[in-house]
Amino acid sequence: MDEPENLRWVHCGEITAYLWVAQRAGVPLTDADADAYVDEQRRSAAVVGLDPTWVPGSVAELDDYFQSMLPVLRLTDEVKAAVRMWANTPAPVRLAPLKVIYPAFAALSLALVPGWARRLYGLPSGDFAPADAVLSSGATATLRATRMAMLAAPERYRGTELQMRYIAPARQLMRAGRLSAA
Repeated sequence: MDEPENLRWVHCGEITAYLWVAQRAGVPLTDADADAYVDEQRRSAAVVGLDPTWVPGSVAELDDYFQSMLPVLRLTDEVKAAVRMWANTPAPVRLAPLKVIYPAFAALSLALVPGWARRLYGLPSGDFAPADAVLSSGATATLRATRMAMLAAPERYRGTELQMRYIAPARQLMRAGRLSAA
């Protein structure tokens, strides 16, 4: 994927998803924190070859971007195939128990997708308010419980060995307010 418009779409979708999941999982973020996060992600856009000024730099700009894209979005056969594979992700034998969990993660992920995208997939989208409210509150409760469980787990289980080597230095940079300069 090297078309700038497709890269921008993926960039915006990815950072929006991370932000929404963090917020719904109970990560305490102010509106200013959310805007700062979106603005910081311009650096990741530059890494994949996008002009950082061409991608949204605030939550409001992200919202405007998605609103501008709605008229051209379509559910294609490729997207349907990707969603089916996502819900039935191949796993090596040693990770076979995860095959039971993947469909639940796929369902949770789809519950977190904004209403306009769920409508595109033919899923409940707010048009069925009671069902959508249950789905949404269940997804939020699941995220919050998952976050609490992860925070309660010993740190050595929170990532791979490689990730663990970088956690402490990254925390120190964040606490010092220097992560963006690192």
